[in-house]
Amino acid sequence: MLAARNIALIAAHEQACASGEYDDPAYRYWHDHLTGLIGELRPGAAAAFLAHVLLGAFGGDLARRITADGGDARLRGAVHELAAALVPGLECSR
Repeated sequence: MLAARNIALIAAHEQACASGEYDDPAYRYWHDHLTGLIGELRPGAAAAFLAHVLLGAFGGDLARRITADGGDARLRGAVHELAAALVPGLECSR
């Protein structure tokens, strides 16, 4: 999983954008993309909020803790489980 292999890079990016993470262009890109996808799959849902929740799963500290307790597979499984819970009927390839 890309996030698990790049935890140090994610943590450095978080530090660089600490005062404006939600305004960071990379974050905005992924947030807007997820918001659109969730909006298509769950019309009427709080898609923007759910996108923030999903992106929060890739925070450097959280990803480091989860992978330390089970490696890449644990992080991948946890993110898939979160996505499926937030967007019922979502099929995630593992």
